[in-house]
Amino acid sequence: MSLRNKIISSVLVAMSLGVAASPTLEQAFADPSYAARPWSFWYWMFGAVTEEGIKADLEAMKNVGLGGTYLMPIKSVEMAPEFEGKAPQ
Repeated sequence: MSLRNKIISSVLVAMSLGVAASPTLEQAFADPSYAARPWSFWYWMFGAVTEEGIKADLEAMKNVGLGGTYLMPIKSVEMAPEFEGKAPQ
């Protein structure tokens, strides 16, 4: 399996874990603290990410109580080959 497919799989698994634990609409209305958790921006520069780094970042985001993240790749792998990026966008 390519690194790109592993990354996509890791992110999808992490997202599905968050969805499975989501409260019902009625529960979220009664206690909005879960639904009102902050999100973060997550930048991937030049595709220079690793599977271990992605897992560590996702676990850290979960541990501090973030509700989610907006993944934003910045610049392509080809723009900075010296970083040896493996996650093309």
